[in-house]
Amino acid sequence: MSETKYILYDKIILRFGFLARHVKYNIVYNVKPFDCALKLYLKIPSGNKKVLGVIDDSKSDTVAIQNIKGKCEIIFELIRYTSGSSLIINNFFISIGTTPILFYINNNPSKQSLSYNTNLIFRKEYTTEQKQKIKEITDDIIVYDENNKLTDELQNILSNCNISRQSSFEKQSFIYTMAIAKTNNHLYHIIDQVGKLGIPVITNHKSDYPNVIYVSNWSTESIIDKILFVANNHNRFIDKIKESVMNYVNNEVRTNHVLFVPVWGRHHILKKCLDSLKKQKNSECFCVCSNQDDIDFVEAQGVQYINFINQPLGDKFQSGIEFAKIYYSKSVIICGSDDYLSDDYVEEINKYLDSYDLIGKRNWIIHDIKSDIMYKLKYNHPIVKDCWGNPTDTYDMLYDTNNMGFSLKICKTFPFMIGSGRVIKCEFLNKINWSVYLAAFKTLDTLSLYYLIISGAKYISIDDDKFNVCSVKDDGEMMTSIDDILNSKNVTNYT
Repeated sequence: MSETKYILYDKIILRFGFLARHVKYNIVYNVKPFDCALKLYLKIPSGNKKVLGVIDDSKSDTVAIQNIKGKCEIIFELIRYTSGSSLIINNFFISIGTTPILFYINNNPSKQSLSYNTNLIFRKEYTTEQKQKIKEITDDIIVYDENNKLTDELQNILSNCNISRQSSFEKQSFIYTMAIAKTNNHLYHIIDQVGKLGIPVITNHKSDYPNVIYVSNWSTESIIDKILFVANNHNRFIDKIKESVMNYVNNEVRTNHVLFVPVWGRHHILKKCLDSLKKQKNSECFCVCSNQDDIDFVEAQGVQYINFINQPLGDKFQSGIEFAKIYYSKSVIICGSDDYLSDDYVEEINKYLDSYDLIGKRNWIIHDIKSDIMYKLKYNHPIVKDCWGNPTDTYDMLYDTNNMGFSLKICKTFPFMIGSGRVIKCEFLNKINWSVYLAAFKTLDTLSLYYLIISGAKYISIDDDKFNVCSVKDDGEMMTSIDDILNSKNVTNYT
């Protein structure tokens, strides 16, 4: 029998505890993941963790662990998933030799001592705030469906909304807030007409129109996610959508750039970041915020924002990419909230956009404000070399490829680039339906870079001091600490 596991903030899905008194234990498991990846690691009494393996495809394995004593845990941690992905675990057990031992499951004593079996399905869990947001959508939503009906589940969730079902477009005397449109013969006309009114369209149709929000999986859950996304954000940008759709229809030359920043606290550093973005020429910027304090701070800086949950972080980054589509810009640039750009950054990057789809820096500066030291750093490895402890074959399995579709010799000539300040050309984003980031919790810079390369992006990693990204580090919470960076074998300090 399948068990549904809701994932939003807690990425640890199973804990197996046992008391270690012998020199050697065997961990035996048969795992079949579908559309997800897991990390299996051992946590010992001191709190230290040892990674036992990354599981990306069907796998049967035995792992031996030695020289441990005390209460230990074997932990299954979800590192990548899509909503609806599943995991089957058969005959998991811990043994001394061939004798199974009693263990604890998620810190509760097991009623069985032989093995553990489960079939999990992963879905996103809507928070109370999100559910309330759905109920608060009282504006009209147009639904265009070739079958002219909604599923019962979607109808129940949207029961408080005013829903107008139509199978073809007819101009209305009032403005709707969004449209949900499944592929049909009238769709281009629908997208064009409602776009000129500033209305976004949620659809499974691939379109370059700035008002299109693409849904790859036409399911109730995916549609609801996009409805929340639009209701929380797009309806505040009607004029921008109108302007961009008209520019698209008239085939205007893309000249501006849009920068976005995922935000989580650290306002004293964020201010310096936003000040640097506001200085960029021919650019607009916005922040992706996850709490009211961040929204209030960003608004006080005169910067626009959108609202999105903070975890999984990959979803938060992806929301920024998708929202940037409404700007009809030449490129999208992501910037970390603890980073700032040199004043001419966008101006210099623009020189490369006629020749490349993806541009980033190989070198950057770190300012350790605690000791007031500036470090000049540079990545010194190609993409195919181990990146922050994650072997390349992991990405080959994630994306069902081998060496990114290139020969290994060519792969070794691609130098890695930093995530902040990374620039993606909008014409290329249209080709990949504005999908860049996985619903993962970490290694997003590496995963997204790998995906963009295998998707065919023409790519350059720039080693140039004429313009720079500076990362500000202190004792606050950060994705990668300064010690981890300085001690990495993948980074060269060239000061």
